Amino acid sequence: MDSTLTAGIMKERLNDLRTYLPGKNDIVYDVAAFVATRVKGVEPENFVLMFNFGINDLTKNRDGFTGQPLYDPFDKKGLGRYPAEAFSVVRVLMPNIAAAVGGEEYGNRVRAVSSAPNSATSLLDLL
Repeated sequence: MDSTLTAGIMKERLNDLRTYLPGKNDIVYDVAAFVATRVKGVEPENFVLMFNFGINDLTKNRDGFTGQPLYDPFDKKGLGRYPAEAFSVVRVLMPNIAAAVGGEEYGNRVRAVSSAPNSATSLLDLL
């Protein structure tokens, strides 16, 4: 993990993910920018949790904290241009996104946390 990684740096890198992880579909960058709004810490467990909760909220178009809609489903320029199911597909790129913003070791730690039994990914499957 990049020893200088802070929540602020992570937010900046997620918002500018095209620079750190070029060549992906727009939805990847839009999800990363959304996840950036939820960054509170840089621990791999926190990254997995916020990423998965973010994907879950985007899929349901409901903020899990407030219950409010996150986007206008008819806005074809914003998040509404994607089918709800498409957000879940971005989940498979979570370790790659983590490596892009925090370094290869950080990405590997996120991969280990996200694939562990009873991880946030597994728990969200129950919702």
